[in-house]
Amino acid sequence: MDPTHGRAHAPRRWQARARALVEAALRAFCGEARALLFPQGCLACDAPAAAAWPSGLCGGCGAALPWRPIGSAPAEAPLEVGRRRFAAVVVALRYQPPVDELVLRLKYGGLAVAARPLAQALAAAVERAEQQAQQAIAAGAGEGASFARPDLLVPIPMHPWKRLVRGGDHADELVEELSACLGRPVERLLKRRRATVAQGGARSLRERIEQVHRAFAVRAGGAARARGRHIGLVDDVVTSGATAAAAAFALHRAGAATVSLLAVAGNG
Repeated sequence: MDPTHGRAHAPRRWQARARALVEAALRAFCGEARALLFPQGCLACDAPAAAAWPSGLCGGCGAALPWRPIGSAPAEAPLEVGRRRFAAVVVALRYQPPVDELVLRLKYGGLAVAARPLAQALAAAVERAEQQAQQAIAAGAGEGASFARPDLLVPIPMHPWKRLVRGGDHADELVEELSACLGRPVERLLKRRRATVAQGGARSLRERIEQVHRAFAVRAGGAARARGRHIGLVDDVVTSGATAAAAAFALHRAGAATVSLLAVAGNG
């Protein structure tokens, strides 16, 4: 084999990485510039008028939010975490307009402020779940209907390289906004042990689960903060639930008492 073969391709790899970083910086700049130049525009459809709630949406988009029934989750979601289950699953919205546009602008458009209406919607769903559980208990439904607000919020982290390419981690923006809404602290307990491919490219639920198996670990010193706590695992969009289940598995291994999945949106 030609010993210069690998060296010949090295500049191409660095050029691709440099190009990705420049593109990420431009996306972030454009997103921030848009927020400064058009502060009153709807974050989902760019209409000139914005409603008071959820923050940043026009009246039409706010009214069109596709709320999911409390307690429902995507049909494929594997809720088993080892021998445990999620204590609760709260998925606020369906992943369809205008939610999909908001998520895309947050994740890929550099529009950090789009996290605010998404977090407000998720917080409202959490509060409805609490109220529903309290009403069920009052009616004698028993502990099976119980739902309590988590002690702390933990985002599902992005791999460092992907964070660098995108110019930031949208999960950080989302969890901080949710923390402000729910009055619960944020603990960044998880880290990615390895990069994983996009879950949308998996051909089956089994393949999705295999792709993220043991992909997460608790950071050094994190086990003490997780032990015995009810953790709210925060994600933007849940499809199969495989990524969330893998993250929850790591939290359970670290000693978390219970883990509830809190997601902005889900398919179906």
